[in-house]
Amino acid sequence: MNIFNVKRTIIPGIFLIFLHGLISYAQSEKFVRIENQLDFETNLQTFSKQLKTISCDFLQVKKLQYLDTDLESSGLFWFMSPDKVRWEYREPYKYIIILNEGKLNLKSESNENEIDMRSNAIFGEINALMISAVSGNIFNNPDYKIEAYESNQYFKVVLKPLSSTISQMIEQMELYFNKENYSVNRIKMIEPSSDYSEFRFIHQKFNEPIPENTFNL
Repeated sequence: MNIFNVKRTIIPGIFLIFLHGLISYAQSEKFVRIENQLDFETNLQTFSKQLKTISCDFLQVKKLQYLDTDLESSGLFWFMSPDKVRWEYREPYKYIIILNEGKLNLKSESNENEIDMRSNAIFGEINALMISAVSGNIFNNPDYKIEAYESNQYFKVVLKPLSSTISQMIEQMELYFNKENYSVNRIKMIEPSSDYSEFRFIHQKFNEPIPENTFNL
């Protein structure tokens, strides 16, 4: 897997370190600006602070303008606070992504790579965003223009990268939070070409024990 493919495939995936919630669609919802954003930020921080682990299934849908049919893939996801992730694709191809102590390991059936996120501008910036999201301080990140909206059921946070490095790959990211428990139901990553990837999260389990070796290849 070359670095170009790694960036296109893995960058959306590693944002999932802070994603948790039940599968749902908000496409028919009407969103308006949040009236009291401070309350939302406070409740999100409270939820984030008690979050120790996540385990769930995921479905990824990729929309490409030149294809009539969406591309779908699925697998399993594990997270352990503060920064350990296992992102395991099972269909239609099998490969594993592990983020642990600033190292990103990629393993397919025929190849294995390691990337030091701290020495790579793109992954380093993404890592900083993940940390701020997990800690509930996503609104304090100076590298993104952030706007917040709400509907009857959801909060939607829209992040637009200010860095030209990131904006070349991601034009906008949308996070949908369930109003009942402040968990994220889905994430949508829109590219400058208007192609997008959407992630849906199914059968989440919060704060259940996860073996440490889950985050080793």
